[in-house]
Amino acid sequence: NATLNMVRSSISQAAAAVGAVVWSGGEANVVSSLISESGGLSVSDDTQPGVMNLVNSLVSVNAYNSNIQRLQAFAGGELNITASSILQDVLYNTDYTPAQCNSDPYACAGKPLTAFDGGTITLKQSYVSLINAQDGLIPAGVLSYSIALDPSNAGSLVALDSVWLQTTPNQNAADLQSLFGNPSLLTSGIPLTLKDFGGGVSAYYPWPGGAYPNPDGPLIDQISDANGANQLINPIDGSPILLDVFGQPRTRNGLRTIGAVQPASVPAPLPLAGATAALAWRRRLRRRIRNAQAQERVEKLG
Repeated sequence: NATLNMVRSSISQAAAAVGAVVWSGGEANVVSSLISESGGLSVSDDTQPGVMNLVNSLVSVNAYNSNIQRLQAFAGGELNITASSILQDVLYNTDYTPAQCNSDPYACAGKPLTAFDGGTITLKQSYVSLINAQDGLIPAGVLSYSIALDPSNAGSLVALDSVWLQTTPNQNAADLQSLFGNPSLLTSGIPLTLKDFGGGVSAYYPWPGGAYPNPDGPLIDQISDANGANQLINPIDGSPILLDVFGQPRTRNGLRTIGAVQPASVPAPLPLAGATAALAWRRRLRRRIRNAQAQERVEKLG
């Protein structure tokens, strides 16, 4: 039931179990900030309405097997996401089997976005990218965007203008357009810059390049009149936001890119160390898929 104003701040590798920013009642403004490799965000009502405004910020959720590995609004809380970038690596999404997910839906579904018990998440000029979403790491039936833990406690997911969302094997474009109440919701294309290592192996660039929009992708220069009617406003003091999360000019020729990063140039190729790390990461991913498949076979035989 207090007020938080967090501007041009950074949280890294923190609060994996309980969330990076958790707010109950009152108002939390997270502006032009970077939250990386940490738990997610959470807002709920208390004796006062709970509102969290995430503006011009980048959140990379990477909290291995944590229930708050998500952005969530519940108990009437409101999470407003504006001109922000949300990334979640499905590699860290869950180790639970489909049977465990069915018995405890909250442990699996709603990552990265959950609204339940009257909570509302509203996105505007923002995107959500689920890295590795197509690599078999989301168990069958598990929803990455969820409005309920069960039919009795629904919330709302809303997409306004210029919102891009990653589809998953369990939620296609039509599903997401219906769920977020927006038939113009963007879902196609590759949002971020990828590095091709050959042999069918590709990965995102390390930070900060891994957050840069693909220059040929669906996020670039989508917001028109960005210095006028669509000017980006700081919810704390009403001033215009002129820089992106990395300190670059927020508009280019009167246009703004979806999300929190306004690219000035295309990132350079990965150095050798980065390429080695990415290849090692890919091998871990493949091992995990094999282990999950082996466990599923054991359960079926048992």
